[in-house]
Amino acid sequence: ALLVRLGWEFDRSGFHDILPAMVAIELLHFSTLVIDDWLDDSPLRGGEPSVANRFGPKAAVVSGEILSAVATRVLLNVSTDKVSDSALLRSVRLLERVREDGYVGQWLDLSFEERDDVTEVEYFRMIELTTGLLAETAVLLGATLRGARREDLEALGQFGRSFGIALQVRNDVSELVGEPELI
Repeated sequence: ALLVRLGWEFDRSGFHDILPAMVAIELLHFSTLVIDDWLDDSPLRGGEPSVANRFGPKAAVVSGEILSAVATRVLLNVSTDKVSDSALLRSVRLLERVREDGYVGQWLDLSFEERDDVTEVEYFRMIELTTGLLAETAVLLGATLRGARREDLEALGQFGRSFGIALQVRNDVSELVGEPELI
């Protein structure tokens, strides 16, 4: 949500007009976490039982899909008094890209579990398609809704992607060295 606000406030103040976009990216993020926990057989999320652990794998899949669908519905509540219809449509497309490319990244992640020869390039491609893309999209949502110029969108998108990749590397290293409290 803060990354959406960053994109929006790049050259303007106030964020109340885009609260639905901030909520939408959080819902989409939660949906990816619910599905990821199920796919990774993660018993916990934030110290609490994961949805799959508490309610079962079917409930996790359905919950993840519901959260994803509701994200789009919530995004469509952005006020068109302050945001153009075309910017809103581009924002919906951004969410859809997370769903499509994010699942490709998740597929790569799953395929890596069966391999011991994953390259650095493959690893970074996978996190670019998952956490990198999600953070990039968060920033781009705010910037797109405010009508940012193409060059600003490119710079802000790169920032968001790099931020997401760095965050995921930090989380993965924390898991490897046994410091999950850093996650």
